[in-house]
Amino acid sequence: ETPETPETPETPETPETPEKPEKPENDSQQPISPMEHDTNTTQQVEGPHETPQDGDGNEPMNTSGSESGAKSDPNKVTEKPDDTKNSSDSGGEWKTVENSKTSPKKSGKKEEKGAKMSPKDRGLRMNKSRVQSEWEKFVDSLSKELQKLMGGYWATEDTERYLDGYPKAKDHKDYNLNIEFYQNVLPSSPNGDLVEGIHEGWFGAYDHLEQHHGYIQWLFPIQEQGLNHMAQPLQKHEIQILKKDEDAMKRLIKSYELMLDFFGMKLVDRDSGKIGRSDKSQKQQYKLLNYSFHNYLRITRILKCLGEFGFEHYQAQFCTFVISEIFEHGELKNTLKSCLSYWGKVIKDLDNRKEFYSLADNFVKADLAKKGGVVRSEMNKFF
Repeated sequence: ETPETPETPETPETPETPEKPEKPENDSQQPISPMEHDTNTTQQVEGPHETPQDGDGNEPMNTSGSESGAKSDPNKVTEKPDDTKNSSDSGGEWKTVENSKTSPKKSGKKEEKGAKMSPKDRGLRMNKSRVQSEWEKFVDSLSKELQKLMGGYWATEDTERYLDGYPKAKDHKDYNLNIEFYQNVLPSSPNGDLVEGIHEGWFGAYDHLEQHHGYIQWLFPIQEQGLNHMAQPLQKHEIQILKKDEDAMKRLIKSYELMLDFFGMKLVDRDSGKIGRSDKSQKQQYKLLNYSFHNYLRITRILKCLGEFGFEHYQAQFCTFVISEIFEHGELKNTLKSCLSYWGKVIKDLDNRKEFYSLADNFVKADLAKKGGVVRSEMNKFF
């Protein structure tokens, strides 16, 4: 019998080549206006003595976006906000790109050394150096106890950048969300409203103002990215446009009055920025402010924003009022450390800043002469 022919083994199938992901049509799309409301989220980033929800003032915090708090790459700059963690809207992502000013050049050419500085830049640097020197000499003349409570000449590096006007910050001409918000055409997000709607509907709504953590970055924009990534950092061209808009500036002052009332205070004089106690909410809201430490971060942001729009005298008046309440009336004692080590240091005008700390020094010296004063109690907490 003829033997059976063995079956030819089947050729193994060639694995399919995986399809390459399609490249987006525009890799640098601009953040869209966040018109849709989103669920409110509570961010978990911790500061030294404040709770994390509004951690976007100048207190040292982990804002790197990583859980480990690793330092960010100095050769990277933030260009667009990353909404993916706080919003389902994928159109508002911020990208991290190489900063051409700090990144090494890839052309292989050696960087030029000793580049000439323009007379304007040289003058600005000399003036900055003079102001810093004058400020540091002034601080050295204060009492040792006040210097200890202040914690040094500056709060953090971003305090210096703020006082210097963020010279290296890029101005994105097509980012205009803060203009649209203060012109009352764009609502805040998440879960927000138009600025006039906030003024009318949220004034006196203390529980809502305490628990909602997405509105403060819209009411008081600054040139730093806060923890609400649906709010855009303030751009330099926005400052100039809004300062010329009389209605927008009136709304900014109204926002300040809204928050003062929340803190148990009121704006007595819009021209001078003088502050007094609120007629209705002072006792209740003072108690809240004395123990609700995340509001101290909000205050840092508020003061910075006021300085950006030409209300430097408001900054000094606020700090003066708080320090007087502490030492003359025994109120708001828990705010002493923040008032001296953060709020006072963002007063833009050097003379106003020195005047505030001179007043604080007199209060500190008089308090130390008493038994059971505020200063010793605070120093026992922190040192």
